[in-house]
Amino acid sequence: MDQRHPDDHEHVPRPVVGIGNDYPPSFELAEHQHRRGQLLYAASGVVAVSTPQGAWVAPPERAVWIPGGTPHAVRMVGAVQTRSVLVDQAVYPGLARSCRVLGVSPLLRQLLVEAAHVPVEYAEAARDGLVMRLLVAEIERAPLIPLAVPFPRHAALAARCHAFVEQPQAHVTIDQWAGALAMNRRRFTRL
Repeated sequence: MDQRHPDDHEHVPRPVVGIGNDYPPSFELAEHQHRRGQLLYAASGVVAVSTPQGAWVAPPERAVWIPGGTPHAVRMVGAVQTRSVLVDQAVYPGLARSCRVLGVSPLLRQLLVEAAHVPVEYAEAARDGLVMRLLVAEIERAPLIPLAVPFPRHAALAARCHAFVEQPQAHVTIDQWAGALAMNRRRFTRL
């Protein structure tokens, strides 16, 4: 398997492109976006995806679906091996239009591993095309797992939440957060 960068394959004339990469512990991918939707699966390790709308964590047996055009950053927890696919949502319009964590069945896991080995310009009518079509069918039927943390609509509070995701500090109290945002505890907890 060759390491593949998603941006290198945005204009490949195939509806699905498999990607496999290995990352060192605590590696971070800065905010970026893809034209295609991406199913991001950590074959080992854990990935944390953040967008302007929220944060999603994919432990083993889970994957994060990121719709095309969604700005997102990714943080690796431990050493991580990703197996992902980029999917043209114009070809597969039934895929979700919002980020979510999906359960990864044993079949979907094996298809993701296999997709990373499929040539970028595979023969769509042959075995590799069948693998990719089955992979998308498995994504469409994968169960939704509630592992999302939506960010608040209040701009200052959302900015504070983003900063916390970047540098968590478990010892900070509710009163300290409220004070940092110049609001009382009741308003802070309501927001």
